[in-house]
Amino acid sequence: LVDLHGHGHPHNYIELGYRIPGHMLNEIVKSNGTKSSKQKYTVAFLEELKYFSIPDSFLDKNLDEFEESCKNVDWRSIVTSPVKHEFTMSKLMRRKFGGSSDSIKEGLIGSNSFGGCLSKHLDRMQPLTDVGCIPSLKKPSPGRLGYYTGGYTVLKHAKWKGVDAVQVELP
Repeated sequence: LVDLHGHGHPHNYIELGYRIPGHMLNEIVKSNGTKSSKQKYTVAFLEELKYFSIPDSFLDKNLDEFEESCKNVDWRSIVTSPVKHEFTMSKLMRRKFGGSSDSIKEGLIGSNSFGGCLSKHLDRMQPLTDVGCIPSLKKPSPGRLGYYTGGYTVLKHAKWKGVDAVQVELP
């Protein structure tokens, strides 16, 4: 499912919302060789995100154990942290790319990812060469830019059997 919108952010990036918080993408990118940001993925922080809900089965687990597991985030964290309940491309990711950190990275920002394929086509069109995608190889995380993670429509429909969803926000 593709939920298509236009965004009002002052940049030329197409924002691909898979329900992965921008802070988490920033943290994953920063953890690959640079100093970690101060944002920690505590349950309280995740609950503050719009439309984020934590399943009752997760609430029965040890929260200290969860917070410890979030200290060293990588691309695999998307499918092992509570964000996995929000991630809207899990079926395609398992089927086409696999579950390792490198496979998930390829599935989200690699040349064969949705953002990678879209970027390839944009680069071929002269008037659109300055338009990129977030997340993609060129811009794997939003940094300080505005970024829509994906809303209610992609969250609800991605829970259906066999359905993956992405919210596409055009500049």
